[in-house]
Amino acid sequence: MVRPLPMSAPRMRVICFPYAGGGPAAFRPWARALPSDVELCIVHLPGREGRWREPAIAHLDGLIGPIAEALRPLLTTPYVFYGHSLGMLIGFDVARYLDRVHGTAPMHFVGGAHRAPHLPNPHPKIGQLSDDAFVAEINRRYGGIPQAVLDNRELLELMLPALRADFSVYETYHYADTRPLRCPLAVFGGSADPFVSATEIAGWRQHTSAGFQHAMLTGDHFFIQQHRSTVLDAILGKSTTLTPVGLPG
Repeated sequence: MVRPLPMSAPRMRVICFPYAGGGPAAFRPWARALPSDVELCIVHLPGREGRWREPAIAHLDGLIGPIAEALRPLLTTPYVFYGHSLGMLIGFDVARYLDRVHGTAPMHFVGGAHRAPHLPNPHPKIGQLSDDAFVAEINRRYGGIPQAVLDNRELLELMLPALRADFSVYETYHYADTRPLRCPLAVFGGSADPFVSATEIAGWRQHTSAGFQHAMLTGDHFFIQQHRSTVLDAILGKSTTLTPVGLPG
């Protein structure tokens, strides 16, 4: 866990789960954008940033329990989860693990850029492509690899194992139908994201027994870059963007 501005007694903790290939840098700027009594905590998986030398984990079963147990010392304070893309899927299963094993739940779960977990993956798998083809397809789909990395072969080869591991987690995921989250759920999508539709975002409604809200924001898969304040408002319970939706049944 990375805590950019550690606090001994925060009012609330915001726990973030980065997207595929991402590390703490994806969310570090949020620390100073949050209220002074709200602490930012970021899940730092092996194989990226300061953990380059550690092997990345390529299956969800190897992630959920260890992440949940690493989080437990921080959960004495009310907390909210935010996960983006693959991070939303991982955060969702961590939340379900914490509820099932330890009887604790976030105050609120906010996420974005991932279809509801029970829906099948409609896109061709790319995890077994050659390095060049793999990188090209990720850039075509998401545009998520900075040009500076693409231009630096050594840096690209350094980040590829974690990116491949994350896509293995994504492409081998199997949804297990257990009880829904006990906390309110809010989900964002990007209006120009060609790989996650508004219907797939709305599909999350069945995964909470509490309130559900969703919204499509202008932008692509990484809409959080231009809509950080909107997402933070939702995390802090102040959103005027999200649309409430009644629960099934």
